[in-house]
Amino acid sequence: MAQTTSSSTTAVRDATNEPTLSVTELANGLTTQPQLAGLPGPVTIYTVGEIADSPKLLHQVVSLINFEYARKDLEFCAGLRFPRQADFLEQFGREALCAVIGVGERVVATATAGKWREIEGSSADQSFKRQRPKDIALVDAGQSYEVKGVATMEHPVTRGKGLAIRCISALEDAILASNGGSDVLLWLHTAEFQNGPYWQRRGFETVYTEEKPKGYWDAFEPFTFLTMVKRVKNTVKG
Repeated sequence: MAQTTSSSTTAVRDATNEPTLSVTELANGLTTQPQLAGLPGPVTIYTVGEIADSPKLLHQVVSLINFEYARKDLEFCAGLRFPRQADFLEQFGREALCAVIGVGERVVATATAGKWREIEGSSADQSFKRQRPKDIALVDAGQSYEVKGVATMEHPVTRGKGLAIRCISALEDAILASNGGSDVLLWLHTAEFQNGPYWQRRGFETVYTEEKPKGYWDAFEPFTFLTMVKRVKNTVKG
């Protein structure tokens, strides 16, 4: 797929089972800033399969997510978002879409969207159906996608550029196109105190709230877990 000017790279080896980061690499990544030459480029949409087939791109995308999640989560939880590179592929599947922005050859922002997999009849599913009955048909038609792995490198070159939103917007356009222009739903899970207000300002509505215990998501303390959804409308059709 690899839309825009970037092209996917041919794999020279299978790197998906390799660990993503050592403790030393993570510590160094959190205390040093990479040298970036230039400004952020356009958004490129890959399939997760294309990323998995490119060892260099896979390592950069997964490492960025791990670095930035760790940076934000130091006081919230332990562990990496994706301990193995294979975890990235397994969570989304090869057909999921991944938006990438680079500065030169360095990935500085990313977001991924794959098929929504909420268990039918679960508490979150029932709450959604009570609150948003007009959107049930989109779930039944398979026009629901979950956003994960949203990350932007913390760096003066990237700060304040809205790169995460550019990635999400590009994913929305690609998903709409893949569904023939029909409206779709975007879902996400987040911890309320971390990102709840951020996503609410960007059009997501909380449809289910649950108190999670210490240890869930490797959290140090209990926290409020949100299931949020946004209807993405095709603004081109009449």
